[in-house]
Amino acid sequence: MIKRLSLLLIAVLLIAVIADARSSQWSRVRNAYIAEHNECAACGRTSDLQIHHIRPFNKFPELELDTGNLITLCVSGCNCHLSIGHGGNFKYYNENVVEDCKYFRRLVENRLPNRGEQ
Repeated sequence: MIKRLSLLLIAVLLIAVIADARSSQWSRVRNAYIAEHNECAACGRTSDLQIHHIRPFNKFPELELDTGNLITLCVSGCNCHLSIGHGGNFKYYNENVVEDCKYFRRLVENRLPNRGEQ
């Protein structure tokens, strides 16, 4: 029990450190970016969107505000943020996220109806 509480406390502190490490401009950049790129780059969803750093913020903090390092991904439905942005595990990142989103988007846009559907 104490070990679990200790791990939880460490996780909370790490989140606080990361939040403090964010630029004071991050909210402005994020909001402007999502206003301009208001659908998931992979599936086209227009709700439950997040901004994903193509090259992760924790490894490349100098790219935090670089709009060329951002892509909009959804967190519900397909959960493209987790599945495409991180390959199914937030411990990792997908260095091919832009290309994979384009590929997945073509699949979504060109899908054909199943039997009995119009």
